[in-house]
Amino acid sequence: IVLYLLRAAIALTLFILLDIWIAVLVIVGYFITKWCYFRYVLGLQMLTNISASFPDPDKGNSSTIVGVAIVERATIRDAKRLFEVFCSLPKSEHMRKKVVNILGNYYWQDEENFDVMAHIRVADCGKLNSRQEIYDIMGNEMQKPMNKFRSPWEVVLIEEFGEKESAMFIKFEHSIGDGVSLQWFISHTSDVKPHVMQRFMPRSLKMRILKYTLFPFLFIPAIIKSAITPKDNSILSHRGRPLSGQKVTSAAGPYQLDELKRVCKNLNVTINNFLLAVILSALKGYFEEAHQTNQKDICLGIPYNLREEPNENNPVSLSNEFSLFFLKLPLQKIEQVANSKPLLKAISRTTNKQLRDWLKVQMFDYLAIVNEIFPHKLARINCKNGADSTPMVFTNVAGSRTPLYWDGKKVSDIVYFAPAMGKNSINLSVASYCNNISILANADTNRMDDPQEVTKRVRSLINEYIKVFGNKFEGK
Repeated sequence: IVLYLLRAAIALTLFILLDIWIAVLVIVGYFITKWCYFRYVLGLQMLTNISASFPDPDKGNSSTIVGVAIVERATIRDAKRLFEVFCSLPKSEHMRKKVVNILGNYYWQDEENFDVMAHIRVADCGKLNSRQEIYDIMGNEMQKPMNKFRSPWEVVLIEEFGEKESAMFIKFEHSIGDGVSLQWFISHTSDVKPHVMQRFMPRSLKMRILKYTLFPFLFIPAIIKSAITPKDNSILSHRGRPLSGQKVTSAAGPYQLDELKRVCKNLNVTINNFLLAVILSALKGYFEEAHQTNQKDICLGIPYNLREEPNENNPVSLSNEFSLFFLKLPLQKIEQVANSKPLLKAISRTTNKQLRDWLKVQMFDYLAIVNEIFPHKLARINCKNGADSTPMVFTNVAGSRTPLYWDGKKVSDIVYFAPAMGKNSINLSVASYCNNISILANADTNRMDDPQEVTKRVRSLINEYIKVFGNKFEGK
């Protein structure tokens, strides 16, 4: 009887295992068949999960990245020639495809009768004279939906800016690509080879082995804790109000990079840490004055580029290859600029926190790959939850160190505004180009009453530091 029962148990176990394997093979076969049908029969390419998180954003949100370029006086024909070059670059095929939704999944489909001119228009605003006028128009442009029957990008040209220049809005829905790829492709449309400074993942076999073997066991607990910890600061509470859908944008700068280098050299700090400390101080002052609240810390969502160092055989593709990690940073108000101790204290607290969290960042490449297992609907829910729990998104876009020329016309400056998504819908960023550096703010009017006040405070602090520390001789 015992042997009979043992044999029956073994047979039942094998039967169950066989059924499980058959079920797995059927499911895998279904997805492979479905993928082949859409890819080779219908000619559709499925979006990656991270790219599929951006089409059809919630009401009041915007999934549009905008580059604002100041260029020598240009016409719509100049813009046409520029983007014909852009669309001909390697791995830019999404510029000629539209996004379609089939049964809850998103696919790339060739745009019928693709024409670059169909994506370019001239703004009906007349001559502009200040950058804030440009940013005000851009805030409205970010919220305008793009034509769903075309590839989700658009160029808006302001033909007259100042006496001899034009301004160009380059709008991309985030599903096409992230800020790193957009900046890279815009730079490589230049007549002259650009010198682009971007941080890429090292091409190291040792790093890959560590990332996919040791890192998961070491850092998954810390990342799960970070993911489930509430990040919504009371100071940014939506107070029951829905997003207005109206974006307010502003900027401090551009500042001369050489001036800031002198300041930082005399303070013995890096430019990145200097700017971050100044921004945190401006936020502290804004919160105290606007809301009469002593906000001690703020949690920032920071995009992290997951691309490996490009080369001739593996150039940068127009795609989304990033993840978001959360960094809780202390707000330290700088009362007296002449005394550098408060700034150095703020930088020390900020830098120490960054160093402690750096290793966690390495895990996000692993998590981004795991995320691709899920269906688009679950990936979109995951992205929405992440965006909703992020009080602010902070980006740093490094542009070309050398001037760009578009069909012989010099580009004097380029800045980038990232999309503001989630229930807080606030974005802060630092953008550099040649010898210029700017600090930018973009927020929904129901979340941050006056982001221009934040950039005004940043401007005041930086000007004070340039005045006090910018003219000192080296070594003093």
